[in-house]
Amino acid sequence: MIKLSDREVRQKFLQCNYSILSSCFWHFRQQKGEGLLVIILDEYEDTLQLEYETNLSELFSEKTLNKKVYPKINTYNCNEELLVAFQLKSERKMNADNCILHSIGSSNFPVKVAAEVARILFQNLQSEKELCTA
Repeated sequence: MIKLSDREVRQKFLQCNYSILSSCFWHFRQQKGEGLLVIILDEYEDTLQLEYETNLSELFSEKTLNKKVYPKINTYNCNEELLVAFQLKSERKMNADNCILHSIGSSNFPVKVAAEVARILFQNLQSEKELCTA
């Protein structure tokens, strides 16, 4: 399993999956409203999950929310930047504040453009699949 506790690994993970994650973010945002995309790595079950959370107190302590999370959320542009929470679950840190906020994106490749790229890619893949099974 990938080591998402390492900042560089998280950055590479976001770079490699930027379009797909952007597409997921916009889908969830339209369905559920403002929130945060959450990537959950369960170290002892060796699983990776993707969720969308609108209640951030489920992820962060009140202290972390007030000092780090809300200031970041209030200053980032969701059209240009993808803000993701990495929740790292391990037996050693069951009660710890185990969520890490990480962002990626720029005006050169905005989130909405990345989401559209992923949508077109999936649409093309679906068309290919239908052609192959016909």
